[in-house]
Amino acid sequence: MRLALLRLSGLGNVVFTLGIAESWKQQYPKGEVWLFTHKDYLPLERACRALDRVVPLYRLSRKRGQLHLGKWLFLLLKSHSLARQETWDVIADLQGFLENTLWTLLVPAKKKLGYLHHLSQAFAYTHHCLYRERKKEEHQLSHFLRLFKKAGFDLPYCSPRLLKREGEKCYLGVHLGASHSAKAYPLSYWKELLSLLSSLPLPVVLLLGPQELRALPRIPASFPCFIPKDLSQTLSFLSRCRLFLGVDSGPLHLASALGVPSLGLFPASKLPRYAPLGEKVQLLVAPKHLGEISPKTIYTTLCQEEIFE
Repeated sequence: MRLALLRLSGLGNVVFTLGIAESWKQQYPKGEVWLFTHKDYLPLERACRALDRVVPLYRLSRKRGQLHLGKWLFLLLKSHSLARQETWDVIADLQGFLENTLWTLLVPAKKKLGYLHHLSQAFAYTHHCLYRERKKEEHQLSHFLRLFKKAGFDLPYCSPRLLKREGEKCYLGVHLGASHSAKAYPLSYWKELLSLLSSLPLPVVLLLGPQELRALPRIPASFPCFIPKDLSQTLSFLSRCRLFLGVDSGPLHLASALGVPSLGLFPASKLPRYAPLGEKVQLLVAPKHLGEISPKTIYTTLCQEEIFE
C-alpha cells in the first residue's frame, strides 16, 4: 500500500503528519509513505523512519520575495510529473490549499483524501473532512485519522517519532520565539527569564530562528546562541539538549518527537488541539495569553528534579 501525504506548512503540523506515516507503517509494515512538503523540511527523510521519501512541493504566495506564478507553475509541474511516475493507493492532502487540490486532481490514485477549508474543493477528492468539522477537544492528529477512517482505513493512533542524533546531552536549549507574534514573548520577558535561568546547573543555549535574529543585538551576551542554517542543524541541536524549553512552535514539536525532555509554554486556546504528543513533555498552560506564565513559575518548574528524567 502506497501513500502520498501533502502538507506544506507549518512545521508543527508537519510533525503531526509524521504521526500518520507512523500509523500507516504500523498498519502496513511493507507499505510506502512519501511526504510532499516545503523544501525546508527535506531533512525529515533521514530523521523519520516511517518516511520513504520527502519531495519538495511549493506554494504560490503573494508575499514579496516569494515564487512568482511562472516559476511556481514550473515547480508544481515538476513535482506533479514525479508523482505521476508512481502508482498510488492513497493521496492524502492534509492542508487543503488550492495548490494541493490542483496537484491532487492531476495525480492518479485509487483514493484521494482531503482535509479542506471549503466544500467547493471536494470535487477533487473521493473522501474529505472540513476544518470546521473538528471537535473542540480533538487533537489535530485525531482529526487526520478520522479522515482516513472515512475512507476505510482504521489506522492506529501513533505519535510522531524522529531519530535522535548521537552525542552528549549537555545543555538546556531555550526557544521563546515563534513565526506568529501571538505565540512569541517580548524581549523584556526573555531578559527576566534568562537572568533566572543563569543559576541553573545546566548551561543555557538559545536557539534563534529568523524571527528572533532581529532581537539578537539586545540579547545578553553571556548566553551562547545557536543559529541553525537548516532543519538538519536544528535537529542536531535539539538532540544534544538534556532539556528543552519552548513555546507553541516547530522546535517544541520536534523536541517532543525526538524524545527530548521538554517544558512547553502553551495558551489554553491551543489545547488540546495542538499539544505536543511526546511522552517526555510537560506543559505550563496560560488561561488567556502567554504572559500569564511568570518567569518565576518557569524557573521553579525547571528546578524540579523529575523533569530531567
